[in-house]
Amino acid sequence: MPNAQDEILIRDARPADADAAAKIAVMAWAPIREAFRVRLGDEIARGFGDMEKSKYEQVHGFLTRTPQDAVVATVGGQVVGFATTHLHTARNPDCPVGELGNNAVHPDFGGRGIGAKMGHACLEKLVARGAKVLKVFTGLDEGHAPARKLYEKLGFDKRLEHVEYYMSAERYARAKD
Repeated sequence: MPNAQDEILIRDARPADADAAAKIAVMAWAPIREAFRVRLGDEIARGFGDMEKSKYEQVHGFLTRTPQDAVVATVGGQVVGFATTHLHTARNPDCPVGELGNNAVHPDFGGRGIGAKMGHACLEKLVARGAKVLKVFTGLDEGHAPARKLYEKLGFDKRLEHVEYYMSAERYARAKD
């Protein structure tokens, strides 16, 4: 394990970083998974499937296939964080939208400004690729509170809120009678 005084380095991701980043994602999303389970209940939460496996595969696949669209943070040579980007041009090629995607810092390295450093590196990467608008998507639940704090620190200040509704099929069957 790296020392607390080791230098934080932000660099472009490599396919070899995929496993470490995916494991960090699984750890970092644990509070979000629990917030979903508590808020929605076990019956509906089961509909999300194996969220740990899904998040691991999503992050691992992204860093394996498109490492050029991601950065990692290292401390003492060990990957301690990652962040992904997407450049959307299909809707309006004259105004590409750069999106900060999945991102997380290993829980043992939180509070050291790593998320902000990775966020700035990603936003710089997106602007260099031609993004005219920058966006990020996150949840309003308590599990996403640290992410919201980071995005506001990065300068994001406009937001659209939405609501997703869920119910079990069994509840629907009872309600329609």
